[in-house]
Amino acid sequence: MVPHLQYDINKFLQEIEKHSEGTLDENRTSLQDLINILGDLVDSLADAKIKIPEWKYHLQTLVNKIIFTSTSINQLTHGYNIQSFKDPKLKFKVIDYPSIYILTRSLIENYVTLCYIYNNKLEEGEKLFRFKLWQVSGLLTRQNFSDPKGDFNIEKKEEEAEIIQKILLEIEQMDEFKNLEKRKLNQLKNYGLHRVDSWHKLIDESNLKQPLFSNTYSFFSDYAHSEYLSILQIGQSSLNYNDNNTISNAKMALAHVRMIIALCVKFYISNYKTAEIVFNTYPSTHQTVLNIWANIAEKKQDI
Repeated sequence: MVPHLQYDINKFLQEIEKHSEGTLDENRTSLQDLINILGDLVDSLADAKIKIPEWKYHLQTLVNKIIFTSTSINQLTHGYNIQSFKDPKLKFKVIDYPSIYILTRSLIENYVTLCYIYNNKLEEGEKLFRFKLWQVSGLLTRQNFSDPKGDFNIEKKEEEAEIIQKILLEIEQMDEFKNLEKRKLNQLKNYGLHRVDSWHKLIDESNLKQPLFSNTYSFFSDYAHSEYLSILQIGQSSLNYNDNNTISNAKMALAHVRMIIALCVKFYISNYKTAEIVFNTYPSTHQTVLNIWANIAEKKQDI
């Protein structure tokens, strides 16, 4: 049974330490094992030549991006040296937890995008509608970049302009299109509509536990936007590699990474038999750890 979580940062750290005892190095190694397991599950679909609809191809791309970002976060916890130019011997080792927070925020956005399009209980038609909104919005964004240079880039832009019109026509013929507000319709045609709702709304609608992820997403966002709170906390902290608060900050971010990795693993083994078979070959200890983190992260579904 998973204990009730307190959403104060310090209390949350106490909670996760029950499931992530050991040094930062040990936590880092353990997390990398979980990341590697997720990578194996993604590869298992390709190895088995599982055929999926074309619009579901980017499910794998989104999960690969989660793997890349998670690995970058994990690597940053190794720390690095800051040193003087005049006196190279004058140096000290830091863990750049503010940058780790910013990457963790990006990781949360990546996961809720996965939930928004693919990992939800919507009918396939509505999932496809959301994908097409996301797809055309990305292409519209690229159309608004500065004028391309070179024949290839010019041809690519013209080709994508035709694709955009085709997708917009497909969207307009879908039942879900009728439910879009006028303001969102205008946004779709002019700038794109990457997602129908705000990040906080998407977090709330995902399978992430509330208010844990909503609160920590706001907390991480302060660091991404250089809000006063984040600058105040950085100024009052050490960032020293051996400082207990710095280590706790790094562990807190790694906990979020573990939870998202665990939910991705659960998604794969729940939807693809090939992935489930591969997962069942791993040591029971790793399976148990992943199940624990998935249970901590996932909100209870209404019966």
